[in-house]
Parts: sequence; structure tokens; C-alpha cells
Amino acid sequence: FIMGGTVAYNKTSEKGQGAGIFIKNGTLEISGSTSINNNWAAVHGGGIAGGADAVIIINGGSIFSNMAGQNGQGGGILAGGNVNMTAGTIGGKGQGNTALLGGGINLLGADKTFNMSGGDITYNTGTGSGGGIYQTAGTINLSDTANISHNSGANGGGGLIIRDKLNVFGG
Repeated sequence: FIMGGTVAYNKTSEKGQGAGIFIKNGTLEISGSTSINNNWAAVHGGGIAGGADAVIIINGGSIFSNMAGQNGQGGGILAGGNVNMTAGTIGGKGQGNTALLGGGINLLGADKTFNMSGGDITYNTGTGSGGGIYQTAGTINLSDTANISHNSGANGGGGLIIRDKLNVFGG
């Protein structure tokens, strides 16, 4: 559980992922004024990389100005497991995250779910595709005040690339 503090200016080696935080399994919960910024992963997950058995919960804080390597996925977050976002920011004006696929977040987990009922995924860049979100597999549920805007994807999907299932409720 991280409620406040900063994880910044970290980098991984040639084959590394999760420059800011790497969680193989278990639960990572981010809230309050937590800041995960300016991290650089040689491969995937500039800010955070989560394995297939990891759960990432975002109830606040900000994840910005992170980068995954030249052919990397998930500038802000690479998620192999479930993700729940109720508040907080991934990106932001002048401080977006960058990756080839999924500048803000890349969702890899088949049979996994990304629930977003609040918060912002903004101003992220997919140098290939999926500026805000790149979904390889799984289900995305967007509801309430979820905001995905001002993202860019060089080859499509500025906001989202959907390869499996998307549900949008209310909002």
C-alpha cells in the first residue's frame, strides 16, 4: 500500500521491466499524493509492471512522464493481472507516459479485467498504437467519471486499442 511519497528517476537494465515498481504477485494499492514519475524501463512498464498474478488498485496519486524502451509496452503501467482505478491520473498535460504499445497502460492478461470508474488517462503517447490504453486481451469496463482523453497513437487508437472486450456504462 502506497499512500504518498515518490518513486522517481529509476531505470532498468537491458532486459528489465517495471523501472519504478515491479510486482510479480500480490496487491499494489496506490492512493493519496503518491507520485510515480520519470522512470525508464528498457523493455516494458516504465512506471509499474505487474505480473499475471498481481492486482493493481489506483485510488489516487499520479503516474506520469514514464517511458518503456523503444519496442516496449506500457509506458505508465504494464498489467498482466487485474487493475481497478477509481481516482488518480495516468499521464497529464505536458507529462504523459510513452511506449510503443500503450503509452498510458498496456493490458496483457487474458481473463483479466481493467475496471475504471474514475480518474484520468490523459496526454499519453503510443509511438505505435494505443496512446491511452492498449488492450492485448481481457475485459475493460469503463463507468461513472472515467476520463480517457488527449492521448495519441501514431498508428491508430489514440485513446484505446481494443483487441478483446470493452464495456461502457453510464458516464
